[in-house]
Amino acid sequence: MATESEGRNRAEVVESAPIPRLRDDAEHNRERIVTAAQEVFAERGLDASLDEVARRAGVDTATIYRRFPTRTDLLTAIFERNISDYVDAVDEALANPSSWTGFCQLLERLCAMQAADAGLRDLIIMSFPKTTRTELLRATGQRGIEELVARAKIEGKLRPDFAVAEVASLFVANAYLVSATCATPDEWRRFVANMIESFRAERPIQTLPPPTDRRADGPIRAQRG
Repeated sequence: MATESEGRNRAEVVESAPIPRLRDDAEHNRERIVTAAQEVFAERGLDASLDEVARRAGVDTATIYRRFPTRTDLLTAIFERNISDYVDAVDEALANPSSWTGFCQLLERLCAMQAADAGLRDLIIMSFPKTTRTELLRATGQRGIEELVARAKIEGKLRPDFAVAEVASLFVANAYLVSATCATPDEWRRFVANMIESFRAERPIQTLPPPTDRRADGPIRAQRG
């Protein structure tokens, strides 16, 4: 039979034993999944298998679905990590004494981000629920771009007929180019430089020719991730 002293000692051991913190473990798993997904999608694009994400995170696929019921939920978590870089880039462009220079540097920087990250090429042009932090931050960045465009026009450097929506069009085109089978790693740089020149106010505004009909067997074909 245990003595009173032994009973007290056992009680002290039980009371001092650490209590498992399931919330901490769950948060740790969540971060591992997001980090792994960010790496996999950056390498292979947003169509990459969640089985590969689970393998790299060291969890099973069921754990991913418990934390992120849909792929969009997972993408939202990933983009929250990237959106701050996007907003920072806009803020730095706005701080440039020359709005035109800031505008050019912003386009180059964001397109470089797309070129370096296969997942971000699609994420940067995707839409998420309006109430998410991602969309709130994106809206902040969008307002910054609108202000930057307005300033550059006032400076007389940006074409007066330039529309803010053309920034999104540039991202779509750049995403396609860097994914094309015939595109060399730095071909996007020349494309962006040429587009920026076309936005410059000093250049005479000309009527553009109709786009070339590029068929499926043409020189540029999209490469699926």
